[in-house]
Amino acid sequence: MNKKIISIITFIFLFAVNFIGSSGLCFGQSNLTRGEELFMQNNPGQAVTFLERAFAEDQTNVKTSLYLGYVYEQLGRIDEAIAIYRRILPNAGNLSANVATNLGNLYFNRGNYSEAERWYTQSIDSDPSYSPAFLSRGNTRIRAGNLLNAISDYEQYITLVPQDVQRSNIEQVISVIRSEIAVEEMKKQIAAEEEARKKKEEEEQKRAEQELQDTMNQVNNLVAEGKAKLDSNDFAEAAELFSEARRIMPLKEPRFEAQKLSEMADALYDYASNNPDTPGGREALSNAAEMANDAVAKDSALGSPHYILGKIARDANQNEKALGEFRDAVRLDPNNFMYSHDYGRMLFIFRRFTDARDSFQNAVRINPNFETAWYNLGGTLRSLNNPDEALTAYRRAVTIKPDYAAAHREIGRILLAKNDTRGAIDAYSKSLQHNPNDYTAMREMADAYSLAENFIEAENLYARALSVNPLDAQTNHNMALVKIELNKLTEALDFARKAVESAPNNAIYMYTMGLVLEKSGALDPAITAYKSSASLDSRYIRPRINLGNLLVTTEKYSDAISYLNEALAVAPADYEVNKNLGTAYSKLEEWKNSIKHYEQALSARQNDITVLVDLSRAYASSGDHQKAVSSYLHVIRLQSNNWDSMFELSKVYITLGQIENAKRSLQELINRNPNYLNRTEAERILKGL
Repeated sequence: MNKKIISIITFIFLFAVNFIGSSGLCFGQSNLTRGEELFMQNNPGQAVTFLERAFAEDQTNVKTSLYLGYVYEQLGRIDEAIAIYRRILPNAGNLSANVATNLGNLYFNRGNYSEAERWYTQSIDSDPSYSPAFLSRGNTRIRAGNLLNAISDYEQYITLVPQDVQRSNIEQVISVIRSEIAVEEMKKQIAAEEEARKKKEEEEQKRAEQELQDTMNQVNNLVAEGKAKLDSNDFAEAAELFSEARRIMPLKEPRFEAQKLSEMADALYDYASNNPDTPGGREALSNAAEMANDAVAKDSALGSPHYILGKIARDANQNEKALGEFRDAVRLDPNNFMYSHDYGRMLFIFRRFTDARDSFQNAVRINPNFETAWYNLGGTLRSLNNPDEALTAYRRAVTIKPDYAAAHREIGRILLAKNDTRGAIDAYSKSLQHNPNDYTAMREMADAYSLAENFIEAENLYARALSVNPLDAQTNHNMALVKIELNKLTEALDFARKAVESAPNNAIYMYTMGLVLEKSGALDPAITAYKSSASLDSRYIRPRINLGNLLVTTEKYSDAISYLNEALAVAPADYEVNKNLGTAYSKLEEWKNSIKHYEQALSARQNDITVLVDLSRAYASSGDHQKAVSSYLHVIRLQSNNWDSMFELSKVYITLGQIENAKRSLQELINRNPNYLNRTEAERILKGL
């Protein structure tokens, strides 16, 4: 081929490349917009960061991929440009021809004309009207010596773009090619030049590749030796080996360098974790952080250094930083189960339970046999008030790891909350089988036995738990409750006091001590304990209820009402509070208040006989005899052998002047219960009628 033809087709090819490389694209997303601006400013080194972020945000956006490919070309990252074009091509749609042509251009620049021609042909197949592909394929065929087909492509290009500014040049090439001498000369010259170029390139490439491989092997060996030294606790020697590995690191391989830096950083982090608070451990941790940061600088798309930096920040309680590093690690490598797991743990710390759940679910999706992720997923689901799914997660954990004591314990907790005492006891038993000194599991298993009213077993387990941790306030408290059930009041008081001594500001523990004192007959100390409990928690109603009862017993009705009203403010619909207030007011003959609270108690427990009887008496005492009659009749309908209510009903009938009803009621009482305690009085009243 003569120099004239070469110069003409070179100009034609360069014009085609520039035409494709300057395709106007417009994006609305901030990363893409910034990337475009930097690209247009001929700043591909900065543009690539924003375009890679845009690509990470939407890997299906064809135009994004094209832009990123252009930048990679400018930066000489040809393999990455080829990779991204190949990746997007199946989904390129009406830009398929453009993408395929770009691939052809890359292979043309590499001298791979057969591969270039294949992509140009695919471009034409995608869009027979896409003229740049014909022009580029014609140029490629010229280089390959396929002159006749090159002429066909050039002619088709002129047909598609008849007004093209290059037309005269293309026609000139066609004219020269048609000359047999020019064709033969072109073939020989192209063949000779191509052979020489390829041979030279191959030799240079082989030499460079071998040199690179030798260096990489040397780095790998140094890193492996350094890690082995760390395993044997020889930090000084390991540090020297790692330093040498960094010195000879091939600068033209940033991904390899970043991977090796990350590998060394990970080994140093593990050494530091196993040797905390030692000079070597502290230096190792510092070196790990430095190498991980350098790895990020070398290759911002690598997830492992971010993960290491996240672990370092987490250990230093720098939770915000740890969260960000783990997030970056997951973003860059979403298929690494450890990254997702540790990111989930950090999200849980920030109480972002929904996000934590998603992260743990991703971890077990990637690695279904990762029992720790199942365990932490269970804890997150419990925090989201989803105990059924949490139970499933914990059960998966113990299926994978049958000796997972903590997971068995969590299963016990969920089942106990569901009142499945048998299932809870079984789960706690398995937990203790694998961790026999877990006093929390002992205590909670004892709670399950107590709920099942197996107080002997509960007592034994609480004793075991206290042998491990004798000062645990909750265990002492729960033991006191069981001792009460077993009527071991002296022992109950001892355990209640221990609970209060360990947690003097716990209102519940103080209340339980008051309860034991009350049951033991020590009323004044009981009242003191109840008052202390009430002062510790303004919303705790139990001590106020019991205080009310005791103060009524000691005829301190106003004080009783004061405490019961405090309970009422917290629980206005509570049955026991209203019932006791009704009783206290009745003692003061404040019938209106007494009736109000008895009626409120009945709203909580309809047809409660005790309250109905007391309410009937209050109606009668207040002078509302019609309501008293209705109330007593309701009692008798519910409990036909309530003799006292029949007797009192007769008295109310007499007050109302309903003598016949009174006679009938008294006669029925005497006939049905000849042994009625107050029969003599009943007969006297009946005789007087």
